[in-house]
Amino acid sequence: MSDLEQELAGVLAGVAEQAPGAVGLADAARRRHRGRRQRRLAVGGAAVALVVGFGAVLVGGLGDDRAVDPVDDPAPQGWQTISQDDVRAEVPADWRQVTCGEGEVPRWSPPSADPCAEWRGAAFFGSALYDSMVGPGVLADGEDGRSSGYVTAGDLVLSVGAVDRDLARRILATARVGGQPVVDGSTWVSFDRGALSYEVPAWWGLGEDADRRGYSVCAVPAKGQEAPAPEQVDASHVVVRQVVGDRMVTASAPTQAVAELVLATVEVDGRARSDASCAPEDFSVGLLPGESTPGAGTAEPSGVSVVEVEHDGVTFGILDGWREKSCGGLVQYTPGPACRSIQQSDGIQFLDASSFEPAMDEGVLRPGGSSARRLWAGYVLRGRWAVLVVHPDKETAQTLLGLVR
Repeated sequence: MSDLEQELAGVLAGVAEQAPGAVGLADAARRRHRGRRQRRLAVGGAAVALVVGFGAVLVGGLGDDRAVDPVDDPAPQGWQTISQDDVRAEVPADWRQVTCGEGEVPRWSPPSADPCAEWRGAAFFGSALYDSMVGPGVLADGEDGRSSGYVTAGDLVLSVGAVDRDLARRILATARVGGQPVVDGSTWVSFDRGALSYEVPAWWGLGEDADRRGYSVCAVPAKGQEAPAPEQVDASHVVVRQVVGDRMVTASAPTQAVAELVLATVEVDGRARSDASCAPEDFSVGLLPGESTPGAGTAEPSGVSVVEVEHDGVTFGILDGWREKSCGGLVQYTPGPACRSIQQSDGIQFLDASSFEPAMDEGVLRPGGSSARRLWAGYVLRGRWAVLVVHPDKETAQTLLGLVR
């Protein structure tokens, strides 16, 4: 078994261990309900997940004629606004406020949870005394399938625990101080810029028509410097910096919470020679008119453009921007010019079926990846190959898996 196949066996073993139980059924129902309310984003060029493009614009030079984005909007339908001091956030409308004991901070918990026996819900804590083993914005997946994390807003942190990872991130993205915009974190978009990959809320969480000038994700050599403190530029622009590898990554976002969530998704390719200078993200590809392309003969993932290719008698679909490359004697189709680790990247891998030792059944998708970026993985056997499909979006992964023939 090659080194790559050994790595794969470990990934799939971990994937199988993380397979959702009964809780996963409720999670899936919530995702389907949310999916019906969300708009589909198209893909083109070098996109990794839902939208093409990369980069951002610099914070400077905003000008005085910028449109003022709405702030302190009412909570979306089905949600409620919670607050402490000058910090606000949004949680589902059926979550209730409880206090578990004298001196304990109040928390908002879902009706199905025992809030004093398990950590499910949302609560504000003082940032000066808050202690965590992970940084802000990082979503940690527990053995019980729950996701938890925290973000900073003013002098407080918002801590969230939920059985649905997407729900946890959506709640965290709403943390803000008075006067800052309410961010919609229900849909996130992946960008791959070669030296830098990251995720941001669709339209930076402000809507397609919002003024997004000044929002950016950039990387330059760190040169041994430490990240400075966050900087509040104005009511709707916060700059947060973080050292990732040998790069200083800067995120300018509508709120500090969103900047921290974005930075938690950043991956830096240390082999890349060029830095990720700022350029505007291309959200302009807009919406798709339907679920598939009429007359194409095979279904495509909704909101995704697929190119049909063939390798050694196997026909399958790849996303725009995926490239064929030989890596350790095995072929993979992944974003960008360089070989990628299957633990970190979406794509399609061709593995030797004779030495392939999977930890799950053929045609079955299982969640895996890192705490910062969940990936769905599955395989099918075709001839002498085990064809592995990996993608952060479950629907896209399932459709790509079905296109292998």
